[in-house]
Amino acid sequence: MPQIGDSSDSTRGLRPSDAFGTEFVARTRGDEESLAQVITTTLNNMRTKTSKGEMAKFVSECIKTPGQVARIKGLVLRELGSQELPGNREILLAFDIAEKEIKDRFSPKALSLKEGSLPDIPEEYRMAIEEFVKNEDLSAFTKLLNSVESSGDYEKLEGLLNAVKIYDLEIDRQPKDRKNLKNSTYELRTLCLQASNGIMRSYQAYTRSINPIYFKNSVSKPAMEYATESMNYIPDRVKVQARIVQNCVIDGLAMSKRLRTVTGGERVFFWVGGDCGVGVTHSAKSDPIVQ
Repeated sequence: MPQIGDSSDSTRGLRPSDAFGTEFVARTRGDEESLAQVITTTLNNMRTKTSKGEMAKFVSECIKTPGQVARIKGLVLRELGSQELPGNREILLAFDIAEKEIKDRFSPKALSLKEGSLPDIPEEYRMAIEEFVKNEDLSAFTKLLNSVESSGDYEKLEGLLNAVKIYDLEIDRQPKDRKNLKNSTYELRTLCLQASNGIMRSYQAYTRSINPIYFKNSVSKPAMEYATESMNYIPDRVKVQARIVQNCVIDGLAMSKRLRTVTGGERVFFWVGGDCGVGVTHSAKSDPIVQ
């Protein structure tokens, strides 16, 4: 468990990697006491600052991603709502400033520039990509993909996917150019994923980066941290994931309501075991008791 009170840290007792990092969140998820300790320490530290600018700088240094700032901001709002103390307004304004700064830090343009100098796209690949995104013509890319797929060379398929990614990264550096596109690259990425016959991970297909450190070993720490951040995915994929989550929540709530009806309002827990793809969800949904 992180030692929140370590006074040797430059942020006066709140270590960013421990307080807001992936491992800490995983260890303390659902542990309200630990989260409350982090929030209390954060607020106490913010109150030692003399201006909104210093508070905002403290927050932006401690919080790594837009998703984390939203989560922590929500907890802080809940905490401040229960007390009226001098400086509360400045703290909330500081979070607003920090949130904007962090979003700018993780904008598509900033993430693209983080990739460094981009490799050249083979002219044949570029023409096929542009035929689809500008003219909605998929034939050139399909022909190219069929040629790559028939070769049986997975590296060539990765090269084609990377060409699509590089095209997006180029556009992200000149956002105005995206207005001239009729399609996103989502369908092209999906075709590459399908052509891999299960070898390629879906997060590799729909994320922005071409850095191999995130894809060589999908269970490595860099890969897992990269794959869990929504900011690393293209917008179309984020929308798809949001719909999936929404549908799961709706299905879960509906099933819970049916179960309470069947049991006369009593809370009942059903334990169902099985590996992925063995039919657990189908069996649960098709059970007569929850129809």
